Order: sequence, then structure tokens, then C-alpha cells
Amino acid sequence: MTRAAAPGSGTGDQHQRDLAVRRRPVGRVRGHRAHPPRPRPKSLTQSLRALERDGFVVRTQQAPPERRVEYAPTPLGRGLLGPLDAACDWTREHWDELIDARETGLAVGPSAGVDR
Repeated sequence: MTRAAAPGSGTGDQHQRDLAVRRRPVGRVRGHRAHPPRPRPKSLTQSLRALERDGFVVRTQQAPPERRVEYAPTPLGRGLLGPLDAACDWTREHWDELIDARETGLAVGPSAGVDR
């Protein structure tokens, strides 16, 4: 069994910082170009089924024993890839501003600045 290094000795401090970073919610790490949180499997399935219903993707279920499902874009879905790429590029370019705006909005409250 290894002991943690004494505070200020470097090794233990770095270990504590590493643990703190791992405990932070995904998508909120500042200064590291954080990524949005990953969707839960149920949410992902619901989104893919909605895309299939609306004609953007086609679903193919593999025969047993694989029990795997694959999704592929339809011609309609492929036509949406260009605009989606542009939106993703814009989001990457403005990511820090978006995070700042969200954190400001969360700190102020849900109805701040909204006229009803």
C-alpha cells in the first residue's frame, strides 16, 4: 500500500488536483475546452427513434446472435449535414462565451431578464 505524499511535496498535491478534476461534472471544466455531457442511452435511443420517425435516419436491426442496431442517414438526413456542420463550427468557435452565458444565467436565476 502506498502513502499519499505530504502536502506541498508535489506528488500528493497533484494527485488531489487530478481527483478533483475527475469529480467535476462533464461540460463544466473551465480552461480545458470541455465537451458537453454525453447523453444517457435512453435519451439517445429516444432521439434516434425521433430522427427515424421524421425520415432523417434509417434503422437496421442485425439478426441474432449479434443483437445490434445501426442507424444511417437518409438522403434527407444527408442534406442536413452541411447546416449541422456549420452550427457545430459556430459552437466550437463560441464555446467559452456559451459556457459563460450559461453560468451567468444559472447564477442569476431562471426568469432574470425575461419580460412576461
